[in-house]
Amino acid sequence: KREDNYIKMFDVLNSQKTYNEAALKKKFAGSKFIKRLPFEKIYLSKRILESLQSYHKEDTTLLYLRSQLRNAAMLFDKALYPECEKLLKKIKQTTSQYEFFSLLIDIIYLEVKLLNTLRPANYIKKLTLLIDEKSEVLNKMSNLSSYEYIGMKLFNYIEKSGAYLLHKKESKAINELMSHPLM
Repeated sequence: KREDNYIKMFDVLNSQKTYNEAALKKKFAGSKFIKRLPFEKIYLSKRILESLQSYHKEDTTLLYLRSQLRNAAMLFDKALYPECEKLLKKIKQTTSQYEFFSLLIDIIYLEVKLLNTLRPANYIKKLTLLIDEKSEVLNKMSNLSSYEYIGMKLFNYIEKSGAYLLHKKESKAINELMSHPLM
């Protein structure tokens, strides 16, 4: 019954060109769920987002890893340190494999936080490794950003000239980009 109400509410909202709460209330006047409309809209919104997440399979890996990182943070907050450490190790491996560098920085942050809490015998050694790893990831992010910038500039020059020969000025700029140390 409850699910039917959400489907009906979604259909009404989907048919509107712009959101019209008065029309929604009029359509469902007398329904029990309309009395709790603010909560029902939030619930519907969450269901729509869940549906969109499952629809966009390409983005699912990153969404899943972010969700797992939130889970690891919750385990940390509940002082379930061994479980937190195990989950961090698992998601870090996948995050590295997919080169989700910004997420990797967040994982390392939580690893440092965990390390500072546990203070194992080899604390300094592990901390040094994490700091070095973070520096390496930041360097990779910087390189990636530089490649993206070079690529966009090259694309811009080529797009401006079309398939025709480049003007001397643009040709010189492309040659300069191609001689960039990262190339």
